[in-house]
Amino acid sequence: MKKTTLISLLLLSTVVSFSQLNGDYLNVEGQAKVFATPELMLVNIPFEVESKSYSECSQVLINKYNDMLASLVKNGFEQDKIKSNGLSISEKFSWVNNKREKDGYQGRIQMEVESLYSQKTLNSLMNALQSDKYDYGYNLSFKLSESQKEALLAEAIEKAVNDASAKAEMLAKSLKIKLVKIKQVNFDMNTFSPEPLLRESRSLMLVDDEVAGTPELSLEAKPQQITKSVRVTWKIKQ
Repeated sequence: MKKTTLISLLLLSTVVSFSQLNGDYLNVEGQAKVFATPELMLVNIPFEVESKSYSECSQVLINKYNDMLASLVKNGFEQDKIKSNGLSISEKFSWVNNKREKDGYQGRIQMEVESLYSQKTLNSLMNALQSDKYDYGYNLSFKLSESQKEALLAEAIEKAVNDASAKAEMLAKSLKIKLVKIKQVNFDMNTFSPEPLLRESRSLMLVDDEVAGTPELSLEAKPQQITKSVRVTWKIKQ
């Protein structure tokens, strides 16, 4: 009996910390956390070129980009999901006998590829990058799709409202007051996890593919947290 009473007091203490009684009104904060595994794969491939000639630098950079684009499309990626974030060509300098001298040009462009994640899609990416002429580094990360965000936001709001209602009913019973009607509902704006998607942690493992005789890359996206809180004001009768 003592143990049951102690647990009840601890629960009530938690509820009280998220509530406030103000005259004929009771303010209660409801909270919710939901999780989802991102279904989108985001790949960033940077291209860098150096040349003595501006026109050659520009042409080689564009050719490399177009070659990679063709390779990705050939391996099943949708062309409208492959984009660049701009092209940059600048003068390159070096120090000779303590003097800064012009030493040609350097160009940069970054390709961004977005696709639904699957082991098959990842293998297709590896096939597109395995050619010796594509000696580029790349960064792979995961992110939630818009449909995932919408569904999870709706779920989080529903759970937060239910949490606020449960807390209000618990308080009303303990304080011997009656909940008359809801007067106001306020939502927070901080919905998604503060950690940037591109820094999202993930597990990386190389597995020997006995059939193909070559290493197969296997990645597993970790669930991302979405939080929501609502503040509900009830008119009460004491």
